[in-house]
Amino acid sequence: MLADAAPAPKKITVPDVVALAATRGDMMLYAHLRQSAHLVRFAPPVIELRLEPDAPRDFSHRLAKLLDTETQRRWTIVISDAPGEPTIAETERATEMSVRTEAANHPLVEAILRMFPGARIETAQAPPEPETTVPIWADFAPEDAEPITEEDF
Repeated sequence: MLADAAPAPKKITVPDVVALAATRGDMMLYAHLRQSAHLVRFAPPVIELRLEPDAPRDFSHRLAKLLDTETQRRWTIVISDAPGEPTIAETERATEMSVRTEAANHPLVEAILRMFPGARIETAQAPPEPETTVPIWADFAPEDAEPITEEDF
């Protein structure tokens, strides 16, 4: 490997782009990435978006400039008429509504709401993802070791 060879570029994702706007303090760009941009295609260094009418006229220029500066690569932002994906904000609202509906349809919640007229669901959160359980012996046991069960005693 040559000493002056450039390191391989870090793989960047759509959430990375959105987070970058926030961490660099461009809150207007961040807000419009979340609320006004419909992703059509993401193929770095090209991003194709359909924008809502409320997006600023310089949106694509500001996004390209941010990405050019932060990645040392030239980015192209293509504005499209294709429908694209829902905005981040739309996706979050749909998820929230789905969780709320699922909670409201749970038998225990239905019973509580019947028991207490006028009660309502204020917030609903999806249950956390289950953690991967690693056996306590995993750090020091050989790979082919069998776990010990109660029957072994």
